[in-house]
Amino acid sequence: GNEEVEVIRGVVLDNPTPFTMGEMAPGSIVGPLAHNLLWRGGNMGGESAMLLHCRNELLLEGSSSGSGRSGIKPIGSSGIYEGGLQQAMDSCNEGTSENGDYKFFFNYCEFSRTELDKILSEIDEDDGDAWISVEVPPAIILNDLWNKNQCWSFLRKIIKKRLAKAEEEEESFSP
Repeated sequence: GNEEVEVIRGVVLDNPTPFTMGEMAPGSIVGPLAHNLLWRGGNMGGESAMLLHCRNELLLEGSSSGSGRSGIKPIGSSGIYEGGLQQAMDSCNEGTSENGDYKFFFNYCEFSRTELDKILSEIDEDDGDAWISVEVPPAIILNDLWNKNQCWSFLRKIIKKRLAKAEEEEESFSP
């Protein structure tokens, strides 16, 4: 029937394009944010960019254009917010935030709940790799120095170290 399917969206954090927002949206993105790189977030979506940032005070402030809070949404409890382009440009122009507080993504990844559950439960038989869902600090999400696949390599090393430590602790509690 016409049942609505829940979709989960995410972005690839470490796939930079060679383009700045000023190059891709001349006249629309101005001021300091025009120098921010555009990142490829996935293979789904239209012809627009998504703005992610860590500036929760933009939810409370109006912008000089009078648009107020329109379009700013928190993403879970991660400390990351989506939207608020005019507020972001105003804040950077006024010096109350910096370019590094913002990251633009072209496209995203999208999964149904069933697809995501299946992906998260599969383990690669060749090397034992598996997908995992992790919440990371905003500094990792907004890092604009990642090159292709560096973010995942970084997170993978941390996860392996923590798992090894947890296994050691578990063994020390065994009778």
